[in-house]
Amino acid sequence: MTFSHPDLIKYYGVNFQTLEATKEQMTFYADLEKDETGIWFAVCSLDNNTFYGTGGLNSLSKEHKKA
Repeated sequence: MTFSHPDLIKYYGVNFQTLEATKEQMTFYADLEKDETGIWFAVCSLDNNTFYGTGGLNSLSKEHKKA
């Protein structure tokens, strides 16, 4: 499943149906990393020729060592 799949995004609260919506969400993720409250990463093949998906953590707390 991907973030464009209706069964997933209805629970997650994101929408990648338009380029503008995608840009807004990517800005959100970049801000999480800048504020050190989240991190997102790509999952790719070892040769970086195949993109499998993404993963990430939100609401990072270094003090409590949890996300």
